[in-house]
Amino acid sequence: MPIADVVKRIAGQMIVGLSVRNETEMVAAQSVAGIDYLGVGPVFATTTKVDAAAPLGLKGLATTLSANTTQLPIVAIGGIKLEDLLALQRAGVDGVAVISLLSEARNVRAVINDMKEKWGML
Repeated sequence: MPIADVVKRIAGQMIVGLSVRNETEMVAAQSVAGIDYLGVGPVFATTTKVDAAAPLGLKGLATTLSANTTQLPIVAIGGIKLEDLLALQRAGVDGVAVISLLSEARNVRAVINDMKEKWGML
């Protein structure tokens, strides 16, 4: 479904994010009205989505972020591990999406606490 249709359907009811994978998509996303954040990735290889694009890596993330002129929060996604948080924060993202990190954790609460500590929230 086109993002404009999604925004019309759920405006004010849900948070709407739009995923981008490169500079071109980052530029295009900035003209979409009504989105709440941009997801960038996959930054690293991921097993969560079988059809995920090739990983950007930190260099590709930086290149994609360089095309951002919005004030929207930027969330890195794709294969993120605890040891990646500092580098991602330094790269300029506002947050991370960590599906595998949490779903594969033996102790989700401990992982969340580690994430908060590494991100500087404790």
